[in-house]
Amino acid sequence: AENGAQMKDYYNIFVDLCLQTCTQHDYRSTAKVLKHNRAMTKIIEITKEIDDTGNSAVFEELLNHEDERVRLNAAYDCLRTNISVRKACKELKRLAKKSKDASISFSAKMTLEQKRSIMLGDKKAGK
Repeated sequence: AENGAQMKDYYNIFVDLCLQTCTQHDYRSTAKVLKHNRAMTKIIEITKEIDDTGNSAVFEELLNHEDERVRLNAAYDCLRTNISVRKACKELKRLAKKSKDASISFSAKMTLEQKRSIMLGDKKAGK
């Protein structure tokens, strides 16, 4: 934020968007699913902006949020940006095993599997 321009509150913007995403019981409601889809689109946009402005460290901070949806998305972005990978993996494993929300548990498992296959792909490619 140069020239005294106000810095965006990426932490709270990210949290607000994550809290608009569905829990396992919300998928029955078309309105909630539409809200979820809009929020996910905005999350993708804001994470790009966070990356572009050099504020990616906020993803690690978000791993400590009370809401599982926030931690799930933050963990994904930690892996994507290579920030606090071990802590992000630990959180994803915890969500995969302990979340009472089937959609969060499933998403955490899929994110871990995707990470594993990327890591294996890197090894095969000799990286």
